[in-house]
Amino acid sequence: MIQGNFHGAIVSLIIALILGIIPWEHSAITGNFPLERILFSEGMFPGEIKDKLKGLSAGFICGIILGTTVRTAAVSDLFFVIMLFIIVISGIIVPWRHPEKIFFPAMVSGYILFLAPGECLVILPVVLTFSLTLGPLISLSIILFVSIVLLMILKKGYSLPLTITLCFLILFGSIALDRSLIAAEIKAARNSLEEHLIRRKIYRYFGLVFPLVIYPVYGLQVLRIVLFSMAAAALLLEGGRKVLPGINIILRKIFSPVGKGEEAFHISGTTYYLAGSALACLFPGETGPLSLIMLTLGDAWAVLTGNRWGQHSWISGKTVEGSLGCLFICILAGLSFSLFTGGNDISPFSVVIGAIAATLTEALFRGSLDNLMIAPSTAAVIYICNTFIF
Repeated sequence: MIQGNFHGAIVSLIIALILGIIPWEHSAITGNFPLERILFSEGMFPGEIKDKLKGLSAGFICGIILGTTVRTAAVSDLFFVIMLFIIVISGIIVPWRHPEKIFFPAMVSGYILFLAPGECLVILPVVLTFSLTLGPLISLSIILFVSIVLLMILKKGYSLPLTITLCFLILFGSIALDRSLIAAEIKAARNSLEEHLIRRKIYRYFGLVFPLVIYPVYGLQVLRIVLFSMAAAALLLEGGRKVLPGINIILRKIFSPVGKGEEAFHISGTTYYLAGSALACLFPGETGPLSLIMLTLGDAWAVLTGNRWGQHSWISGKTVEGSLGCLFICILAGLSFSLFTGGNDISPFSVVIGAIAATLTEALFRGSLDNLMIAPSTAAVIYICNTFIF
């Protein structure tokens, strides 16, 4: 170990402690900071959200700096964890800190990002979708982020360093001390679930089980069998409820929390979703599963961003803002999925072209038809682009 680097690590940890005791959540204290005036201009965010974002941003950046400095100095994991623990505890007991201690969980998350950047990138679309759907639940998003990243690291067979284990415990310990914040965010999430659209989107997110669980664990052949079996069963139920009204009544009661009114007497979005997903998985390799992810997340982002921020209409009454949200998440999720599977079957450029195809298909088809068309059309474009062009 180079002595100078070791001293640099100590200095970095001391700086982190100093940053940690600054009450970033207090606008009255940090409002005159030049950087705050640049990044958090007046009116950009609501006051409460802005204060949380300041602590979140400062902690996250601090965690990345800590990870970089300590790893460069080649200090032991045990040394870093002890110092990190001292920093967190010191910050928690500082009497003038705001009760919402978001800085320290964010700092731990930043360090984990440095330690496992690939896993963090993969889970980022899920966390962003979670926040978009249920609102800016910062603490719950951090818990979800760290939990899934750690599970992914374990699943891939990495040796779990002492650093990650104790970071995990420190993270939950620092968040758990502020039970009022967790309780408030859980209440806000429950309030969001009272909205029919939110319930429907969360129901649709379960479709991620197909590309993110069944495909990586059991392979493409099993995924095809599962999807075609479920699609066939759904089509039989569609036929049955047309012939026997009693079946239709039962299904309407079961799916009333997430179903659309027009689906009571027409083919449901779930049936279209399963049929389109099954057709998409006829394409070889990762093409089908990748298109399923774009369908599931892209459609949700198009609706949610369009409803909340949409102001400019373009195709079929869809909003430009909603389509941009769809394109953003399709590109991010597509590239993350390629990294997650570790395959080189699909080029990044083909992923981007597929995301554009998914966005255009979502904009062109109204109602539940987009559930049928997005996945197979996206898979076809990706396959053609990747096989014959790039």
